[in-house]
Amino acid sequence: MPLVLWADRITTRASTGFTPYRLVFGQDCVLPIELTAASWATVNWNRIKTRAELLAARARQLERKEDDVCEAQQNIRKSRLRNKAYFDKNRRERVDQIGVGDLVLLYNSVLDKQWS
Repeated sequence: MPLVLWADRITTRASTGFTPYRLVFGQDCVLPIELTAASWATVNWNRIKTRAELLAARARQLERKEDDVCEAQQNIRKSRLRNKAYFDKNRRERVDQIGVGDLVLLYNSVLDKQWS
């Protein structure tokens, strides 16, 4: 189960364009293979010599986080508008009245108050 959850958290979402991991931590997840083979996702540790340089590298990663979150919000908004347009285009309006014996969905607001 942990591997399934990890895979889900590092998978890019179509609605946001980002992985949940990136939105939470401000950087892409470093996969185990990237620790042994050089990749763009890892920090160039050869250049970082002091704690100050390490903090500066992390600060640069975190600076991008706010931009990523804003972009994800815009992507979600666009996705929801596309979904609404699709729904509006494909929905079928009821032409007849609801009659006895028809099944309807009932919203029970009392249940909301029980969990508050």
